[in-house]
Amino acid sequence: MFWDFFVRLFSFLSGPPDPEAAKKRRLKKLAKELARNRHAYFYKARYGEAAGALGGFFYEIYKVIAPAQVFLQNAAKSAVLKQIVIESFLDKDLEAIEERLIPSSIEERAKTVDIQDLAKSLDNDMFSLSVAFDSEMIKNIDYRYNNILSMLRFIAFDYFSLLKRFDSGIVERNFSRRPEFTNVPGEYLSGDIKDFLEISFGLDPDQDWKAILSILKTYRNGMDVVDPDLWNKILARIQDVRGSGILELMVRHIDKNPSWRFKPKLPGVRIAEKHLEDKEAEIKATVDRIAAAQRKFRRDELVSAVFGSAEIKRARYYTEEAGEIYVRRNFDGFLYAAAFNYLMSFVLDLLRADIQALCELFIIRGKWIAPEVSSEMSEHVYLLADQANKITAFDETFSDMGEDGSRLKTSILKADRDKTRRRFIASILDRANEEALDLIDTVLKSIIIIGRNLSALLEDRRKPTHTLIRNWQELDGTPLSLVQRLDAACKKINAFIRLMYFLTKNSEESPES
Repeated sequence: MFWDFFVRLFSFLSGPPDPEAAKKRRLKKLAKELARNRHAYFYKARYGEAAGALGGFFYEIYKVIAPAQVFLQNAAKSAVLKQIVIESFLDKDLEAIEERLIPSSIEERAKTVDIQDLAKSLDNDMFSLSVAFDSEMIKNIDYRYNNILSMLRFIAFDYFSLLKRFDSGIVERNFSRRPEFTNVPGEYLSGDIKDFLEISFGLDPDQDWKAILSILKTYRNGMDVVDPDLWNKILARIQDVRGSGILELMVRHIDKNPSWRFKPKLPGVRIAEKHLEDKEAEIKATVDRIAAAQRKFRRDELVSAVFGSAEIKRARYYTEEAGEIYVRRNFDGFLYAAAFNYLMSFVLDLLRADIQALCELFIIRGKWIAPEVSSEMSEHVYLLADQANKITAFDETFSDMGEDGSRLKTSILKADRDKTRRRFIASILDRANEEALDLIDTVLKSIIIIGRNLSALLEDRRKPTHTLIRNWQELDGTPLSLVQRLDAACKKINAFIRLMYFLTKNSEESPES
């Protein structure tokens, strides 16, 4: 108790401890540690200089990895390398699944398999792959890839610039001349040594380097990136130097910071789960692309069957192109623009030019055995004439001068910053799309009835005994036979009905015309 009192008294009388003095004592102690280190020849503590022997250590590494610096330059960013790492963990069954899931395989299968059946098969394969990628496999894949990244970082280190400080005459990747390494002031190397500590720390000597070098060999199309025996010698040498702590001691002494501690930074990239996510997204994109291509091909087929060309532009304002400005701002756009465009062309052009004239021939000149059929056809021919005006008026309302067009044009300019405007635009588009679909459905009902009647007339003409028209011979006296005209009209109407159902109902199933 009395002793403690005297210690406190002495401390009080002698004043607070001197930080500089304490630091000097620690640096002296540090110099002694450096002198006792088994790699003391790397550093001249008395002069604060890195010895030429340290340059020799880095030169040993550089000779082995210099060629790899060139052909592994972009490997850390390579999707191919990631795929090779993943494939190194797959058995034959999983390899077969991966093969089936690549876009080219999917596209090839789509030539012979229905797209919906193909999508189900791909879902099953993706599920099997996901189950196989359990937590253990994911951990092992990521661990191996991150060790490869550590190796790539180690190889990419700028050894040449570091070695130039020891020997200014050294030539990059040229080992024909024996270098002459001299001592270098420590302050010129402190940062480089810290960087080297960071990139070399990730080289786990217990990792399966045989597997890693095999992966990199595959990546380089069968060429060794480094000599395996020399690489193992480098690993052993680094482990020995790192284990001695000489490099950390040097940094502390050079920086005059005895408290400095090395903080390792290891790569932590996760490629296994990302592979599954990317694979799923790639499959979806491929299937969507195939479905879109098939859908476009079928659409073009039907359009050509109706109009003789796949390029039909009849609508002027309620169009797919005009709707894109709204889609880009996350509105629905003009949902039925494609169907409306073909409807407009059919009713205003094709119907008037050919089919309506054919119908009127039977309505006016035909001597009907079944007048109710004539009345039904006549009713819907004139209904379509009335609908033609509504179709044109509907399209015009979306012009810049039209009621909805002017409102949309004004509102879209302020939509990004005004929620009220967004709701207003959405309401106009919703109503417009409902009206377009109602118009399509209404016109389609009349076209279906007309088509059904024309089909019945064609059948009646081919029968030896007629039940609809009694004066076929009189009506046949036209430049083109009625059978040909009726057959062509029925085919166009049937194709048109399928086109409308395809575009509005996503199905070609429709009432027979």
